[in-house]
Amino acid sequence: MDSDVPEHGEPQPARHDPDPRTRTIWILGTAVVVLAGVLIVVLSLFLLRSRDADSEATSTPPAGGEATSAPTLPSTTDSAGEVTRQSAPPPPTTSVPAEEDAPPERNRPEWPGPNFVGLTPSPEFPTSLPQWTMTRSWTVLPRYFDDSPWTEASGPDYGAFPATMNGCDSSRFLVRWRAVNDTSRLVATYVDAVGTPGMQVTGNAGWMDLDQCHTPAFRLLGATDGSTLTDVTIAVQQYMPAP
Repeated sequence: MDSDVPEHGEPQPARHDPDPRTRTIWILGTAVVVLAGVLIVVLSLFLLRSRDADSEATSTPPAGGEATSAPTLPSTTDSAGEVTRQSAPPPPTTSVPAEEDAPPERNRPEWPGPNFVGLTPSPEFPTSLPQWTMTRSWTVLPRYFDDSPWTEASGPDYGAFPATMNGCDSSRFLVRWRAVNDTSRLVATYVDAVGTPGMQVTGNAGWMDLDQCHTPAFRLLGATDGSTLTDVTIAVQQYMPAP
């Protein structure tokens, strides 16, 4: 019988298992090493992506053209041998007058010719009108009531307005009007011989350029102060073709 084989009933040497505390420390150490490796990998990827983004931002040209570099400024050398960079001169400034600063006279329209109506600012009555000669002028102050139909303007001495059914090119009327009540709103138009209205505007003051076949007409819509009537100043210049 082999002497290395223990006899039956002979006590065998005891097996020593690792200490549980040592096993726990080993497991925790392994986990820390793995976690540190993962963090290093994530941090490396983050740094690479940030570097790529910065490279794209610096290499991308501005919208609408190629990338431009700052102009090279001239340099000078002082007595000590130091090189200094001159600063760029400030850009020249130009003053542009604001449109709203223009005097009201520049914003006034010109008399366009028959048949047109408009609101303020109204054209000034001309001292002369090319190819036309003024024959007479008058001013009337009729009264208009709320919810009334079209009411025609008066002629000289509050007579009938001197419009006709034909010969439309034989005369021309330049009209300026304004409601005395500043809170009133009127509809202004021109009507033909049968009362058909034409172009219309709504406001408190305005102008008309009419031919021989049309008459100024107005209708009061109302007033913000509750008034149901208003007087309207109507000034007219009548022209005939120049010889």
